[in-house]
Amino acid sequence: MPSEIFTLTRPIGRPLHVEHEKRMRVLEPGFVYLFNHTVPYRATAVQEYHAVSVAIPGDELRSRVAITDSLCGLSIGHENQSTAGALLCSFADHLKSAADQEVETEFASLTEHFLDLIALLISRPERTPVSSESSTVLAHRARALKYIRCHLAESTLTPARIAAGCGISLSYLKTVFRGTGRGIEEHVFAERLEHARRALLDPSRSHASISTIAYTTGFNHPAHFARAFKRRFGTTPSELRARG
Repeated sequence: MPSEIFTLTRPIGRPLHVEHEKRMRVLEPGFVYLFNHTVPYRATAVQEYHAVSVAIPGDELRSRVAITDSLCGLSIGHENQSTAGALLCSFADHLKSAADQEVETEFASLTEHFLDLIALLISRPERTPVSSESSTVLAHRARALKYIRCHLAESTLTPARIAAGCGISLSYLKTVFRGTGRGIEEHVFAERLEHARRALLDPSRSHASISTIAYTTGFNHPAHFARAFKRRFGTTPSELRARG
């Protein structure tokens, strides 16, 4: 099994209440959600719950697009945002038909296009159905996230430095991240943990100690890194490496 699994999930009929990253969220009919099952969550259905889901290996998606949100949604039929979600659902139906008919060549080709389509759509502003952010804000955020990823190992990676590196003021940088539900420091922290998780699962880095990986992803104290890692992923770095 892949070390990380995403599902593309479409609730049918009833909503599902999910406690996820210390927040309560509701997966509603009329939307399709990309859900990272590596991140611990607790789901509660008020009544009988049905959904159509497609499982996707995380490395296949991450090779195509940077994913910072472990749960994001696309509208299927609400106002002006129906196109993206409806397109994904339609493509998923074609994928299922190819699998049912055992047309191996067609299925492989459709799978590649399907992954490319998901990567394209979740990198667009429509992936957050309540978003009203401008393309300018989204572009600055993408640039800031790229800067963060390039400098994760540096413990001096502060919001002020990120703003300077992107050529914008600190106050505007805060505005850029306001619509994400996370502060700038939280994004840096999440990116460091995700980078460390991938490093721990990378066979080419199996010789590197966990402390070394902690330092090279910007953590000054391995014990603090281990505690934060377990809170985020529900397992310790050593346990994850042993499973991988």
